[in-house]
Amino acid sequence: MSKIKAQIILEKEGKIITKKDLINDRFECDIYINKNKFTKKYKLEKRNDIIIILKQKYKNFFNMFSDCSLLTSINLSNLDTNDITDMSGIFQNCYSLSSINLYGIKTNKVVNMSGFFQNCESLTSIDLSNFNTNNVRNMAGMFYGCSSLISIDLSNFNTNNVTSLESIFNGCSSLTSINLSHFNTNNVTNMSGLCSNCISLVLINLPKIETNNVKNMSEIFFNCVSLTSINLFNFNTKKVTNMQNMFNNCSSLKSIDLSNFNTNNVTNMAGMFFGCSSLTSINLSNFNTNKVINMSDMFKNCKSLTSIDLSKFNTNEVRNMGGMFYCCSSLTSINLSNFNTNNVTSLENMFFNCSKLSSINLSNFRTNNVNNMGNIFHNCESLTSIDISYFNTNNVINMGGMFFNCAKLSSIDLSSFNTNNVRNMGGMFFNCAELTSINLYNFNTNNVTNMSGMFYGCSSLTSINLSNFNTNNVNNMGCMFKSCKSLTSIDLSYFNTINVRNMGSMFQNCVKLTSIDLSNFNTNNLINMASMFENCLSLNYINLYFINTNKVTNMSNMFKNCKSLTSIDLSNFDTNSITNLGSMFFNCAKLNSVNLSNFTTKNVTNMGNMFRNCKSLTSIDLYNFKTYNVTNMYCMFYGCSSLTSIDLSYFSCANIKESKYMKKMFKNCKLLKMKNVKSFNSKIKYQLNLDLNV
Repeated sequence: MSKIKAQIILEKEGKIITKKDLINDRFECDIYINKNKFTKKYKLEKRNDIIIILKQKYKNFFNMFSDCSLLTSINLSNLDTNDITDMSGIFQNCYSLSSINLYGIKTNKVVNMSGFFQNCESLTSIDLSNFNTNNVRNMAGMFYGCSSLISIDLSNFNTNNVTSLESIFNGCSSLTSINLSHFNTNNVTNMSGLCSNCISLVLINLPKIETNNVKNMSEIFFNCVSLTSINLFNFNTKKVTNMQNMFNNCSSLKSIDLSNFNTNNVTNMAGMFFGCSSLTSINLSNFNTNKVINMSDMFKNCKSLTSIDLSKFNTNEVRNMGGMFYCCSSLTSINLSNFNTNNVTSLENMFFNCSKLSSINLSNFRTNNVNNMGNIFHNCESLTSIDISYFNTNNVINMGGMFFNCAKLSSIDLSSFNTNNVRNMGGMFFNCAELTSINLYNFNTNNVTNMSGMFYGCSSLTSINLSNFNTNNVNNMGCMFKSCKSLTSIDLSYFNTINVRNMGSMFQNCVKLTSIDLSNFNTNNLINMASMFENCLSLNYINLYFINTNKVTNMSNMFKNCKSLTSIDLSNFDTNSITNLGSMFFNCAKLNSVNLSNFTTKNVTNMGNMFRNCKSLTSIDLYNFKTYNVTNMYCMFYGCSSLTSIDLSYFSCANIKESKYMKKMFKNCKLLKMKNVKSFNSKIKYQLNLDLNV
């Protein structure tokens, strides 16, 4: 028999659709498929009887059949493996493998079985009864991703020498039970991800598991969503340093007894109980947290916990508390009086969506090293007061969403805040609907780049003094004052807006504002003005003469529902970059004059609803309008009931592909007559006739 490099080339209808090396280059062998010697292109009718005869002995089968994704079955009963020491990854990524005969395999010298069946996602069962694992040290990821495996018998496994069981069953999503009662794990140091993503697992038998030498228990039960109970009474955790995500998303666990846990050496508890949404109580009174550095997301999404006793927690070394109580939406109170936060750098999302907390005492918090307070009280909608006068914010960079939806807070004292280094104030007071006043006179905003949504929904604020604000570096003011429904006036004469790119919805729903002076605004870099003044119902005057719009691409809904505006002079507007004018003047019912003489619309694609319900307009000069790129004119002049004539001579409808995008274009234009509409476009004439005669 001649030596060849083993390949399979699959042909289908004469076209090669895939090509895989069956064996790595270092293996030389003869291959027989259905008793036919395979030496060249072979049109495979079947792939279920592959016999491999090695031409020389090897000690390493590392990744031997790795990535043979078309193999459906393989028989290695005649393979001589007496001297093999490494079988790691031997069938890794054999996605189609549904049958495998390993009966003749000798594994008595194998020390590495890591990734042995990794991602063999079609295997439903594996017979390992002949496996000798006496010398195996590494079983990490051995059955990783065997998602169709419904049962597995490892009763013959000798694990006396195994040091790693990391992710051994990770992703075995069809396994309902695992029995490890016979496993000797005295030498195991790593159990990280042991049963991760075993989403069907309802029972795991661990009564004799020895964990004396285990250092890593991170993600050991990660995403075991069907587990209702776990008996860890025999667990010895004295050497464990990492418990990150240990029970993450064990969403069916209602209780857990960790009274035997020794956490003296643990440094990482991040996400430890993340997503334990059925857990109603937890006793951590025995926990020693002296060495813990990371507690981020520790109780995140523990939605059923009504209380947590952390009185024994020592947090002297903790640096990250971000998201620690994120979405603990049933917590009514929490005592953190013993917390030492001297070394903490992140408090981001710490109480995010703790929606039932009515008070939090943080008077002991020392925040000298904190750089991130983003969303710390986000959606704490039951908070009526909070004392953060002790907060040192010298190093804070992020205050975005800090009091987001603290809807019952009537006052906040921020007089002690140092904001010299803050860059993000986006959504900082979003929907603080009960705030009647706020003093930000001490705020230094020199480094702030984001003020989007900063006061969005502060519906009880009647005035805001921002005269001290330095906005030189701000690039986003979108929704900044949106829905400040009680504001009657606002002085922005000190604002430097040279770097602002987004002013979309900036004053939207400021229903009591009667005038806005933006004469000092530098909008050279502005791109978005969509909905900027939408629903400013009382606005009767606005001066936009100095606004530079040469880079603006979106003006949709810009003046929508500005029902009190009678005239707007936009003659200075450069609209060369505009693509969207949809609903720009929608429902400006009192508008009787609008100067669009300078409008260039060559890039506009949307004019739908542009003048809809402009009931007082008697004429509109659209002489400069170029509409050859417009795809939508739906309801463009709908309800312009005072319009008597209109010149659309230069209108093109070339890009309007469907009639629905011109539908109701002139509907309810009661005074408009066919003879007073200049147009040479048949589509417009047809729609005009349809609307005026229905």
